[in-house]
This record gives sequence, structure tokens and C-alpha cells, in this order.
Amino acid sequence: MGIFLSVTRYFADATCNKAISLLTMSVHTNRKRWYAVCMPNAVTYIRVSTQRQQRSGLGIEAQRAALERFAQAEGLTIIAEYIEAETGKGADALDRRPQLAAALAAAKSARCSVLVSKLDRLSRDVAFIAGLMAQRVPFIVAELGRDADRFMLHLYAALAAPDL
Repeated sequence: MGIFLSVTRYFADATCNKAISLLTMSVHTNRKRWYAVCMPNAVTYIRVSTQRQQRSGLGIEAQRAALERFAQAEGLTIIAEYIEAETGKGADALDRRPQLAAALAAAKSARCSVLVSKLDRLSRDVAFIAGLMAQRVPFIVAELGRDADRFMLHLYAALAAPDL
């Protein structure tokens, strides 16, 4: 990410020779979403779909390892972790997933992103993912990288939907 400053002089009135200095700043984020670049901290959310997967710990540990590797590679500090064993199906998914609601609230209060290993750990429902984006809830999908934009997230959500 580079920040470039330049000063340009504009003459407001040629007869008075008064000059107005205008300071412009442009932030180059290398095509990454602004919150993916500007936020050094992240809250992780890990979800498995069944209690059996939770008891085995394999899904949870694999997601945790992937998130830790991603955070280290991207220079992110994980400030909190939320783990849940609940299906992501249905329009009322957020009501049935208190840990996701807590992760979103923690990220909002800390002004950071929610980090998930794969998009389907949030949901396989396109409307749910679109709703999170419409609410301006910042989240980063480790599998897709920090530079995944809204269009890419919509496409991947549509591909993950089971009812195509």
C-alpha cells in the first residue's frame, strides 16, 4: 500500500493573486478492499456443521490452522476467536448462530474484520452473504485472499449455494 501526497496550487482570483493550496492524498491499495488493507486486527469465526465434527476437533483445528497461517502471512493480529457447531442453512441463520452474532459485534466494536477460512463457513446462502455485505460488515475469506471484492464474493456465494 502506498500513500502519495501532492500539493497543487490553484488561483482563486487572478486579480488579487491569491493562491489556494490544495493538498490531495491518494491511497493505493493494490486492488484490495479498504478495510482489508487498513485494519491490522481481525476476529476469527470458525464453524462446523455438526456436533460430531465439533467433538472430533478436526474441522475446527484445520480452520484454526488455516486462519493462523493467513493472519501471519498478511500481518494480521487475531484479537478474538469464536467457534460454533451449527448449520448455516436457512434465512434465520444469524438468529441460530449466537457466536457469529458475537463475532460480528466484536469486530464492529474493535473496528476490524471478521476472518473466516472459507466463504461457506459464513453461509452457503447468497442472500445471507449479500445481507452481510449490504450492512457493510467487513469480512475476509482466507481462501479467497484479502483482495476478493464484492463481485467475487457474490460469485463464490452463488457457486457454494446447494440449490442451483
